[in-house]
Amino acid sequence: MQIAKNTLENGIDRFSVRVGAVRLALACLAMLLLSACSARPGPETIYPYPENVEDKRTVTVYVATTRERAEEAIDGFTPEREDELSYAEFVISIPPGHDPGEIEWPYSRIPRPDEHFTVLKHTVLSQSAFDARIAKRARETGKGNAGVFVHGFNVSFQEALFRMAQLAADSSVSGVPILFSWPSQARILDYATDKESATFSRDGLTDVLEQVTALSSVRSVLVFGHSMGAG
Repeated sequence: MQIAKNTLENGIDRFSVRVGAVRLALACLAMLLLSACSARPGPETIYPYPENVEDKRTVTVYVATTRERAEEAIDGFTPEREDELSYAEFVISIPPGHDPGEIEWPYSRIPRPDEHFTVLKHTVLSQSAFDARIAKRARETGKGNAGVFVHGFNVSFQEALFRMAQLAADSSVSGVPILFSWPSQARILDYATDKESATFSRDGLTDVLEQVTALSSVRSVLVFGHSMGAG
C-alpha cells in the first residue's frame, strides 16, 4: 500500500510539473502574441516631411542594405532579399525634447518635428555616391571615424533606421553613422527566416566594410551589432 501511495504521489508531482510548464509556455506565448500585435511604425514614418524645417538638430544616416527596394521609392525597402546591395541617405531631425535612449516615433502620416524624429530628406544613392559622401563626411569630422550598426531579429527597415539615428544623436563619439540593414521579416514568429536572411547578408556586410575601410579619409571603423545582427 505504501509503494502504491508513493507511486501515486510521484505521479501527481510529475503532473503538477507538466501543468506548470504548460502554463509557463502559454504565458510566454501570450506575451509574444501581444508584442506582435502592438502598434509598430509603418513605412509612412520615413516619408520626407513636406515642409522646410530650419534650425533643427539633424542626423544624416547612410544606408547599405540587402533588402529589396520598395516599388515606390518613398517606402524605402521591403523585408525581401536582394542579391545586389542598395544604398541611400536619410536626413533625420531630432526633436528638442528628445530623451536619450528613446525614439520619439511619428505614428501619424504627418509628424511634428518639434515632438518626433522626422525624416527630412531621403536620397537614393549609387555605390560610388555612397562611398563619396562617406569619404567627404569623414574628412569633415576631422577624425575619420565611421560606425556601422547591424540591427537584430524582428526589426523593420524604419525601426533600424530610426534606431541608428537615435544612437548617432545620443553618442558622444563623432563619426559617420552607417546602417547595414538585412531583410528581417519584422515578425516575432519568423525567427528561422530571419536567421537565414542574416546569414544570406554576410557577404553584403563584408563588401560594405571593405568599401568603407578602403576610403583614405576613413581611419577607423567601429562595427556594432544587436541580437542576430551580431552573429
